[in-house]
Amino acid sequence: MNEGLIDKLIKEVKNIVKDKINNIKQKLKSFFSPLITLLDNFLEHKLRYTILLIILSLVVISLVYLIYLNIHEPLFSLVNVLENNTITDQLILIKGISLDNIYTFLGVVIILITAMWAMFQYDKSRKEKQQEKASLIAKRFSSGLLKDLAIISSVLSDEEFIKKHSLSINMNTLEDFNLFELSEIFGDQTELIIKDYKEVINSSIVQEKYKNFLKNHYEESEIKEFPSKFTALIENSLNELEYLCMDITSSAADSKYIYQSLHQIFLRTIHILHIYISSLNGDNIDTYYTNIINVYKLWIQFRKSDEKKLFKTRKKILKLENKSKTEIKKLLKKKSNRI
Repeated sequence: MNEGLIDKLIKEVKNIVKDKINNIKQKLKSFFSPLITLLDNFLEHKLRYTILLIILSLVVISLVYLIYLNIHEPLFSLVNVLENNTITDQLILIKGISLDNIYTFLGVVIILITAMWAMFQYDKSRKEKQQEKASLIAKRFSSGLLKDLAIISSVLSDEEFIKKHSLSINMNTLEDFNLFELSEIFGDQTELIIKDYKEVINSSIVQEKYKNFLKNHYEESEIKEFPSKFTALIENSLNELEYLCMDITSSAADSKYIYQSLHQIFLRTIHILHIYISSLNGDNIDTYYTNIINVYKLWIQFRKSDEKKLFKTRKKILKLENKSKTEIKKLLKKKSNRI
């Protein structure tokens, strides 16, 4: 049988299965959306919710245990309260438990449930505000800073020195962004590499590439909005980025929401500029661009998590492809029972 036909059949089967799975996912997501939100909030603040759930469970268990102890008591009973052989009060008992005690139990349960619901509503409201703030940050990013970072990345990424000494380093390993970390990477060559790096970004070649990039991608009126010097663009972009990252690190904005749309250009540009940033941080007392560094480390963790998920997904797809290919080959090799 033609291999091309088999591959075509596999592709069609994959597309049909993928569409079916996506439809089921969308329906399940829509149906379980409130439950997912509640679960997300629980996982985010699991300590608080766990404590309340434990207290609520103990209260309910205590009530059930009391009912169990009085299992042989009638469902409803009336008991007279005597004082000096005089009936002063009458108590209604349900399975041997007074209404006052039942009301107390129910009151505690209602208070705990109300507290949990209040926390849920607070967390939901806080998340909505974080997403609104994240949306504003994303708009500010796209209004100009995103273009600036893209220019910096485009101009420097083709430089041989940058390729060799910046992009060759695994971005997942960068953490401290200081001279000590650079010395661990480059050893005795650290000072020379910093010197050469600064010469590259200040060079006439890079400056010319910067001007040409602006001419090729922007109108004359738009070019006037950019700094005349490439190094000024780097400094201005980092300063503005540091300000925006302050909101992200302070949890005023939902970092995951921003990450999805901005992490590629952010991580790549900071990766390229890590020698420049690290060269400014000789100690841990006066650290430059701390918020940028914190966001970089946070988003690298998100990226690692995404890479793990992607690896698992690819592994599953490959397994399914191999299985479907084997099954299709078996079907095609089957002899027809028709005469």
